[in-house]
This record gives sequence, C-alpha cells and structure tokens, in this order.
Amino acid sequence: MKVETLGNVGAYLSNMASGGPTMSVIYGTGTYNIENFESVAKVILTNTVPIDAYRGYGRPEAAYIAERTIEAVARHLSLDPIAVRQINFVPRSDFPYRPYGSRSVIYDSGDYQGCIDKAVTAFDYTARREAQQRLP
Repeated sequence: MKVETLGNVGAYLSNMASGGPTMSVIYGTGTYNIENFESVAKVILTNTVPIDAYRGYGRPEAAYIAERTIEAVARHLSLDPIAVRQINFVPRSDFPYRPYGSRSVIYDSGDYQGCIDKAVTAFDYTARREAQQRLP
C-alpha cells in the first residue's frame, strides 16, 4: 500500500498543524494487517486560515485512507467489502501488534472481528445488501 498525503495547514505553521497530515504515515493501515506500507506526507502552507489540533486530529483522515483502500480492493476483486475486511483484520491473537513492522507504533489490544460481527447483526447487513442489489 502506498499513500501520499497533502495537508493544507493554512497560512502559518502552528504547534500541531503538521500532526494531522502526518498521521497517515503512522496509522494509514488502520485495523488491517497490511505488511507492506509506504507513506509520504507533505505539509503545504497556503493563504487560508491557520489550523491547529483538535481532539483526534489526524486519526479520522488515517482511518479514511485505510477504509477507502479496503473498499477499492473489494470493488476491484468483486468481493463483499465486509468479507475483505474480515480477511484482512489484525486477528485478536496477534496483539500486541506492530503495524507494518513499525518500531514505534504498537496496538495493545483489539477485537475487530467481534466488533464487525456486532455491527453486521445490528445493521441487518445481509438484508440491506440484498435490497441494494435489487436497486436499478
């Protein structure tokens, strides 16, 4: 997986402005076991309002990268996106887990399969996918 992030940090570089765009470098693989990961983050000064960190700054963007990648893989392979997620989740038995062999990042725990099982049931995913397939 290769990612290049361009981050608009506004007109002046604040204390944490570069943190958001660079989170993709650290957390771009999300909850998935993606062994080969390369990421480049570029921070760009523009004439817009300066930005600074707010709660969770950068993590939603990193999650977006991982989830859009899974969706693209599912579409490319004509597979159900939930199935692709389940195949690629970091298994519970692998915790503590270091994504892509990172020396600095470690995930201490997680049960991504259990979480998605509950979400699929609560959302009635199978029925909704069947309804989606019937749409013109």
